[in-house]
Amino acid sequence: MRAAYDLAEHVKGKVSRSENYFEYLVLESIDYPTQSIETFWDLRYGKDVKKCCTSLTPCCDADWRDISNYLEDWMNDLPRGAILNVGQQWLDYWRDGGTDAAPLTQRIERLYEVIGPKGRDLLFTKIMPLLTSPVPDSTAATQQYNPGWIHLTELWDYLAPTNRKGGQ
Repeated sequence: MRAAYDLAEHVKGKVSRSENYFEYLVLESIDYPTQSIETFWDLRYGKDVKKCCTSLTPCCDADWRDISNYLEDWMNDLPRGAILNVGQQWLDYWRDGGTDAAPLTQRIERLYEVIGPKGRDLLFTKIMPLLTSPVPDSTAATQQYNPGWIHLTELWDYLAPTNRKGGQ
């Protein structure tokens, strides 16, 4: 209960009433925070990651109920493992202070090779805008700034859950 309260208070402290933000926290049974949300994020992600992406801010005006009809199909067209690898590399990049983007850039370029132009368009025009404000372009060199990677990694099983984990 305290975690939910802390999440709500964290958002209230960052935005005005005219803005639409929310916080989330994906918990496994062993992850439940016994400290403040701020301390939990510091421990789990590191201070630099936390600065980049503690709020999920959908930027598009689309209705989530309509999007949910398509999101599962879109996500099924993308390689989960490769996306999760980019998300992990994104975390590593920010944990290391955001100084050496080369490993992350290489991982993203490899993902682009695997998914091709159609998959890249799908990722950056349909899915990423749901998760965060868009980064100006989808070149590998700019994507170290896109917090959508961590949101996509954290929320993969929850965005379109029907065909995840063996059809559950």
